Amino acid sequence: KLTLHIPGIGESAFRRRLLSDPETMAYNRGYAPFPGYHPENGCIDCSEEDWLSWYPGWVGQEPERFYAYLRSAGGDFVGEVNFHPAGDAHEIGIVILAEYREKGYGREGLRLLLQKARSLGIRRLRNTFEPEREAAMRIHLAAGFRQVDTDGDCCVMEYRW
Repeated sequence: KLTLHIPGIGESAFRRRLLSDPETMAYNRGYAPFPGYHPENGCIDCSEEDWLSWYPGWVGQEPERFYAYLRSAGGDFVGEVNFHPAGDAHEIGIVILAEYREKGYGREGLRLLLQKARSLGIRRLRNTFEPEREAAMRIHLAAGFRQVDTDGDCCVMEYRW
């Protein structure tokens, strides 16, 4: 059982750990869309200074933006979820720390994110990822997302109420 945990300004350690873990961020390898992304290992720079400048634009910005850690019943942070406006929908993100994958946390985290979006009146969510990411595809389809388009080599998945 997971819960959403809105991190306080002093709780950057988990996000910094998540984004700097090469096994967790491997899906980003070879992809460097913005400064701070490392194409050789997929990691994203997140210093304390980066966190402090990023935090006010993402945390406490509902309903436009939402960000939370995923906390297990045992109290461990196992991942993060978010959404933000992107055109006619809200783009979502979900990242599970590699050591916690294949334990149902992705499925449960996505369910919690959908509930949160719905409670805030968000009507359309979208995520884009490579079809080879089988676990991502499986949990999105199980949650009710449907593929609505492609973007290069990626599937565009959408959920609507």
